[in-house]
Amino acid sequence: GSSELAYKLWQCSSSSIIVTDISATVIETMKHKWKDQTETSIQFAVVDCCKIPCRESSFEAVVDKGTLDAIDCTDDRNTNLCLSEVHRVLRSGGLYFLVSCREPGVRRQDVMTSSTFCPLWKCDQTLTSSCLVLMLTCIS
Repeated sequence: GSSELAYKLWQCSSSSIIVTDISATVIETMKHKWKDQTETSIQFAVVDCCKIPCRESSFEAVVDKGTLDAIDCTDDRNTNLCLSEVHRVLRSGGLYFLVSCREPGVRRQDVMTSSTFCPLWKCDQTLTSSCLVLMLTCIS
């Protein structure tokens, strides 16, 4: 997406980061915005979060800042597809950081009561004044 979060994570990490969005316009804007500040450790890609073009167990962490909120407005199937894809691409022990402005009880229920997820995640929850942050650990 177009937030500064990925850049800030990159600044304090030695890990490679892939910035994704379904919008090619957003990705091109971010490439241009960060072209002088990034190295090859940040990649940019147009990605549909319901069909992530990566191998299983490819990532140690996935950060979602509002994506699930955006697709949740369309259809519950998209929410489940997105969550399934996140689980598929995370390594065992990998972390899914979910930042959501949705009502905390509803979002937690979306994740933890899904038949796909309930046995697959350990969930830690943090509330701020304006959003919910779930840290989900992939346990399978």
